[in-house]
Amino acid sequence: MDYTKHYIARVQKLIDQLPTESVLLLKSAEAKIRSNDTEYGYRQNSDFYYLTGLEETDLFLVIKKTSAGAESILFCKDSDTMEIQWVGPRLGVEGMKQTKQFTDVFSLDALTFKMLALLQGAKQIYFDFGASPSWHKQIMDWINTLKSKNRKGATSPDTLKDARKILHEMRLFKQPEEIVLLQKAADISCQAHIRAMQKTKPGMMEYALEAEYIHEFYAQGARSPAYTSIVGGGENACILHYVNNNKKLVDKDLVLVDAACEYQYYCADITRTFPVNGQFSAPQQAIYELVLAAQVAAINIIKPGVAFSDIQDKVLDIMVQGLLDLKILQDDKQGIIQKNLYQPFYMHNSGHWLGIDVHDTGEYKVDNQSRKLAPGMVLTVEPGLYFSSLLLKNTHLDPKWLGIGIRIEDDILVTELGHKNLTEAAPKTISDIQHLMSQ
Repeated sequence: MDYTKHYIARVQKLIDQLPTESVLLLKSAEAKIRSNDTEYGYRQNSDFYYLTGLEETDLFLVIKKTSAGAESILFCKDSDTMEIQWVGPRLGVEGMKQTKQFTDVFSLDALTFKMLALLQGAKQIYFDFGASPSWHKQIMDWINTLKSKNRKGATSPDTLKDARKILHEMRLFKQPEEIVLLQKAADISCQAHIRAMQKTKPGMMEYALEAEYIHEFYAQGARSPAYTSIVGGGENACILHYVNNNKKLVDKDLVLVDAACEYQYYCADITRTFPVNGQFSAPQQAIYELVLAAQVAAINIIKPGVAFSDIQDKVLDIMVQGLLDLKILQDDKQGIIQKNLYQPFYMHNSGHWLGIDVHDTGEYKVDNQSRKLAPGMVLTVEPGLYFSSLLLKNTHLDPKWLGIGIRIEDDILVTELGHKNLTEAAPKTISDIQHLMSQ
């Protein structure tokens, strides 16, 4: 599908929010060395991709707005013979012009000369603060060059602003074409979870289970996980960011898998927890049903106007009551919540924004108040309970709970009337999981 018109619309929306006599500068991501002369797989800067859809290195985007109008200018490299031989051709100046996305396109060789002319007369420069020290230095060098010419009538910008404040607010609200890609990433990831549940068995290595996910991602056209997969069996499920994935899956243990793909730069984020042998024990089932009840209740309140913090409040209300019912906690419910006495078992928030980045952009508070949900926002809901035998071994906790780690996570789109679960195809009820794993 040709998304060119969507990138053009995003640039125009950005221009509409810029003040006159301002310039916005964005640079493509740099290739990163993995070891010696080998590089990591290239991934474009998320903000740059959001505005352009371009995946090449060595690109510079300039958006200038004056009282006379606005223009978007791209600087790029042309391919040379050796580069074509080793890595293939670039679009180059003429190819970029053919996209018709930009007012003009110039060779990277003209960058400094043209940039000084573009910055001349601008009062404000917007760029992504802190993204790259060398990029920051380059911008300051251009400004200082202009300042040195003040006696000759040149004027230089005197205000620097973070472009991400505008861009990240735009990215928080997903457009229909973005939702299509998010749903595709979710669908592929759900199929990967189904495949993995069917393949899981005692004695399997965690990394072998991880490979089942990666197989499904690649087979369906998603060339990368959205993040480093977490595949934690038994005690490892209690480690929130466990990524070693190098232990053997043990009969009667649970395995927690936090894994999803990135499809055309849009991410899914799913966690499922299931028994290695396909059957939950009674203690595992009790904790699982509690986490699931909290997750479902939290998802059910999602609609426009609900505060982001209300989701965590709903999770805590149900999970703390459940921990009281199971006699894992003993105290007044509100007192437990106010004193954070639940934190040895539940130590993270209910979720985060989701989009081009798995932990996507967007403020969680506005005017120091929890942000109200609105149509087009996409967020995860991921409560969990963790009973680490390493951290809780000297407590009075009943030993039957030790070693149980459970998290359940789905991706939720806020709609005009409520919400849509993008990842509902991944089984999460006990009956569905056990039925799937028995086949």
